[in-house]
Amino acid sequence: MRTINLAHGNNIYCTSLWGASEFHSDSMKYISIKLYLMPGSNVEQKYPLIAVRTVIGENVALSGIDGRYIKQLLSEQKNNSFVISLAIGDSWLTHNNEFTHDNPNKSFLAVQRVESKNFPFSVYSGFNSSSSWLAFLARRSVLYCCYFIISNIVFYFLLVAINPTTTSIFRIRESNQEK
Repeated sequence: MRTINLAHGNNIYCTSLWGASEFHSDSMKYISIKLYLMPGSNVEQKYPLIAVRTVIGENVALSGIDGRYIKQLLSEQKNNSFVISLAIGDSWLTHNNEFTHDNPNKSFLAVQRVESKNFPFSVYSGFNSSSSWLAFLARRSVLYCCYFIISNIVFYFLLVAINPTTTSIFRIRESNQEK
């Protein structure tokens, strides 16, 4: 949480910020009158902020969630193979805590979307690779597959192709089939 505010209508009359301040909250900027993703605030212009708005009659409670906190949630994975982003309306918060109006998932593969049932936001996850084959080759599973294939080839040559008993059985079968 960055800030908690109380408002009547669109006028904020109580805030958790230090010092005298006068703020105005434009309810039209909120998606479904609940959420607003801002590129920054009066306090921290370079860090995105998610404002959560709760309305009871003319009374409004506003909570500001720091984008740096959301960044920790979006970048929890140990590697960069999956990239997670948050969309509120037509505004996006990327895994790098960057605010944008452009969909950051355009270059990713197999993009999945999960939409909140209670609030107007969606979380997107995409596979960060230019090709699924390159991603496959970058994983350790490729080593295991190569090991499996090579060991099967070696196994075949040791037991079938080089073994004289097996080779003679194949020769006898071939000669019987020719007759």
